Amino acid sequence: MHHLDRKCNYNCSCTNGTPCQKRGGVVIYSRLQLGFKRMLIQHIDLEMVWLRSKKREAGESFLIGCLYRPPSAPAAFWQSLQQVMYDIQGEDLILMGDLNIDFLSPQTHHFDNLNTYLLLPLDLKNMITHPTRITPTSKTLLDCVLTNMDCVEHGSVHSCEFTDHEFVHTSIIFPKSIPTQGQIYRSRRRDYSKASASDLSHLLSISDLGSFSSPSVDVMLEEWQGKFEDALDVVAPYIISRRQSPGKRKKCPFMTPELLALIRRRKTVYRKYRSSDCSSTVLQKEFKVLRSKCNNLYRQLRNAHLCSICDDYRRDPRRLCSTINSVTLRTNPRTEPLVQADTLNRYFHSIVSDPNPAYVVPSGTSRSCDLHEFRPISEDEVLRHLQKLDGTKAPGPDGLLPSILKAVAPVIAFSLTLIFNTSLCTAVFPTQFKLANDTPILKSRMGDPTSPSNYRPVSLTSILAKSLERLVLNQLRDSLTIENHLHDHQFEFRPARSTTQLLTLAVNDWKLAQDRGETTSVAFVDLSKAFDRVQHQQLLVALHGMGVHASALRWFASYLAGRSQRVVTQASQSLSLAVSRGVPQGSILGPTLFNVYLRDLPRLAETNGEQQQPAGLIR
Repeated sequence: MHHLDRKCNYNCSCTNGTPCQKRGGVVIYSRLQLGFKRMLIQHIDLEMVWLRSKKREAGESFLIGCLYRPPSAPAAFWQSLQQVMYDIQGEDLILMGDLNIDFLSPQTHHFDNLNTYLLLPLDLKNMITHPTRITPTSKTLLDCVLTNMDCVEHGSVHSCEFTDHEFVHTSIIFPKSIPTQGQIYRSRRRDYSKASASDLSHLLSISDLGSFSSPSVDVMLEEWQGKFEDALDVVAPYIISRRQSPGKRKKCPFMTPELLALIRRRKTVYRKYRSSDCSSTVLQKEFKVLRSKCNNLYRQLRNAHLCSICDDYRRDPRRLCSTINSVTLRTNPRTEPLVQADTLNRYFHSIVSDPNPAYVVPSGTSRSCDLHEFRPISEDEVLRHLQKLDGTKAPGPDGLLPSILKAVAPVIAFSLTLIFNTSLCTAVFPTQFKLANDTPILKSRMGDPTSPSNYRPVSLTSILAKSLERLVLNQLRDSLTIENHLHDHQFEFRPARSTTQLLTLAVNDWKLAQDRGETTSVAFVDLSKAFDRVQHQQLLVALHGMGVHASALRWFASYLAGRSQRVVTQASQSLSLAVSRGVPQGSILGPTLFNVYLRDLPRLAETNGEQQQPAGLIR
């Protein structure tokens, strides 16, 4: 098959071994128009090739690999394969090849290893169902097409003359593309343009929000939300709006006709220089002169534009920083992600899923000063909190805007007080509050926008859930004086402290040690996805060690258990998946619980009772 080279518009990707060697080698031929790129996914003990597809109209890419397993492969083959496949967990992929394992005989030991190390962890299924090697004495299915993509069709088998294996064929039917940047799409939203706070307050006052048919907190919250939604339907009904997703890049605010003419002239000269096989020195010099003029004029116009921004927004620091970051391209544009919502949710879920979650509430001796149960929340506390809500914050999965809740706070404070107190008394956190909407944000402009690993989730939870968390956090701090239970060298997520103070303390101690002629050793530890890797059972043990017992500890166990998440974009949303690990990001209690979880970490810097200064936590 050496004739399938670039002259025939095919690209060859193979292992280091050549097809003429004894072991055969692995090779993938792909059409140049498809734009596949070779991936550096390899292992010294494995014969495999991996390619990544370019961005498609549907917005996401996928991996396609070819693997060969010799019949006499040792048992370490599966551990080596597991190490490689762990790096691509969460990706859409297609794995083809000859594994020398009969898929028609799943009772064998080799098939058990395949199922344990490959099929189950990556949720792969074989799309080939007919024998691929037929001899006078046996029929076996050795050649497979494994995938976790729903768009891959079941394959077919065809006879082949130059090998004893059958030819395997399958097809990929890509789904309809999601709205890309610049496209128009429709969305369903409430029309608050003519909504009146007084009308909404009147409707809520006559709807009897404080009466419930069941003492269950879930039923109470469901009935409350239903009455609130009925009132909103009158004053702010749903409408179908047409929106346009943002374009790839906004027009340069300081572009002038002179600069635009120079850029066009520079591109024209560069194309002529390339078409001459880069042999014309005259065009090369002209291009360099035009490039220098463009760069100088661009810098002058940009600096003048930034100076005018500083003059206009001198008294508005937030808008000034936002504008400067957008002009200097330091922030990522809020564009529609080029990956399907379900694909992103599966990737995010692989990080926060625990195969063996446990929620055993610890028990033991306690002191009289410990927190055994939460005290009842007063209506005044709820009212004061609702009136302090930030109206610019985004709503959670329930769609309730903080500005609306703030406007009708006097009417809803009593009914919410009943729901919150029921939750604290029964030690049950409402199920409706455990769902989070994850908005994917591209980490870097230089990253691949078609890879799920280049996105980070920003979680949005219910505004009412945050209100309950804030009231619980106040009691937790008042009862336990939680700041006294944390290590003195914990600086993040604590009032009246910051990482700047930590750096100042560290630099001061290093300089003092240098003056004394001592040696200073520094260890920097980066906790990757720290919030998402908190083990719930260990967190409950840490809370118990701080003095949280009985009903209060059961409430925290309910708060952590049974959470779920879904990815929501402008064009679509995914199904919700269970979350069994981590503290909720974007919540009120999350940072405090994270500090409690890591409160013993600074003590690792203590040796023989003598502390090595300073020990601190920086996120």
